[in-house]
Amino acid sequence: MVESRFSGVALLSLFAMRKLRLVCILGSLCAAAGLSTRSEAQNWDNIRNKADYRKWIIQRDSYPADLVRREVLTHNRRALIVWANGHLQRQQIRTNYDMSTWQAQTIVSLLEAGGTPVFTVRTDGDLTQWQPDTASWKPMTLTIVKGTPVGAADFNDFDGVSERYRIRGEEDFVPLPREQWVSRRLEDIVDAILYVGPERARTSAPIAPDLCADPAYIKMRLDRIALVDLPQGEADRVKRLCNVK
Repeated sequence: MVESRFSGVALLSLFAMRKLRLVCILGSLCAAAGLSTRSEAQNWDNIRNKADYRKWIIQRDSYPADLVRREVLTHNRRALIVWANGHLQRQQIRTNYDMSTWQAQTIVSLLEAGGTPVFTVRTDGDLTQWQPDTASWKPMTLTIVKGTPVGAADFNDFDGVSERYRIRGEEDFVPLPREQWVSRRLEDIVDAILYVGPERARTSAPIAPDLCADPAYIKMRLDRIALVDLPQGEADRVKRLCNVK
């Protein structure tokens, strides 16, 4: 799934920028830790518990931001960053938009703190509850949200989370009562939306059939999910996608 995503980005970019040189840099923590290479199993042998995993996961925003600085900005290049929506927020909803701690930082906030301008885009589906005319939009429509009904909507309506926290220390996250939650407009958090069409018309890439047919691969996935103490739903999802009991 990752390979096809990056191949698709590369091909689209090559068509759009035929005369420009394109460099694709993998910025995931798996790449940082060497976990997506052919020596993957050996590297995962060094991750024996949740604490070992934590040293990588706490870099989930700082590592890609630093990678952009080192590999892009120092060479006077520009970057198209393809990442999950949550890492491209200008302010972090989970911390009630309080950006005073390192845990609250996102890729965007870290780059902008250093003076780098970022045009941030999130993907979204059905937008008709805020702007009815979006029903006629074609999938993969890109629109700037500032000054629009969509841009004026509460960001929580787009990326609602079940809990928000006040961070008091390294591992001290205090849930905030809902009456203390503050509001931000979508246009305060992102610059544009890439409309990907209604959910009923979208599909997601499954786990490759050859991997699902490999018992060793299934065991590896489930063992790693258990090792880093991910929710049971993650293991259930792997079993469902691969039709494993």
